[in-house]
Amino acid sequence: METIVKKQETKAVPAKGKVIPIEEQYYHLPVSMIEVSPSNYRKFYDQQALEEFAEQLKSTEVEILHPITVRPMGKKYELVYGERRFRAALLARLTSIPAKIQDMTDIEMRKRRLAENIQRENPHPLHEALDIKELMEVEGKTTLQAAQVLGKSAAYVHNRLKLADLIEPLQELLISGKLTVSEAAELGTLAKDSQEEFLRSIVLAGKKRSIFRSVMYGISLVAINTI
Repeated sequence: METIVKKQETKAVPAKGKVIPIEEQYYHLPVSMIEVSPSNYRKFYDQQALEEFAEQLKSTEVEILHPITVRPMGKKYELVYGERRFRAALLARLTSIPAKIQDMTDIEMRKRRLAENIQRENPHPLHEALDIKELMEVEGKTTLQAAQVLGKSAAYVHNRLKLADLIEPLQELLISGKLTVSEAAELGTLAKDSQEEFLRSIVLAGKKRSIFRSVMYGISLVAINTI
């Protein structure tokens, strides 16, 4: 029988010998009560790294140190931030996970998630690209303004945004390491139908990545001839 924990019945879990300020308190929520937000723009994760994380969590000596963040949604909770930890907990078959519960609107949720993601150290280039795109959409910032927020050059932001323009199958190949960042950025400059053509030519046909340049050249010629 599924365990149901009502919000008012949950208790904050303090660290040993310490008093945790109310804004830092968290709860152990059943994973069955948490749902991934449909607005989350991150869809691809390194599966191998995720499985390794899950294996670590199966050990009784390892626990998730940083709580995820959720918001109340009816009788359940919607995941705001910490999807990688949540997915690893599911793989490890954990019954509960430490979580901070915060009320927030849809806009507040997007801003909070974006702020958390941008502050991460060494993000994957694709995730960074999606964060930049989200920043520009949510905050209405230009490329130059986004660059100033991130402390990067406008050229850097422009190149990262090319990754955000990849079709989903190519994003997945980038995450898995089957495409380099430079290759993915070049693909991101192509129209969607040309990206799909590349996918059919070099991936689905099982061709070696060493012919990347010749396939890209062929696609470019087709594009020129159709103008």
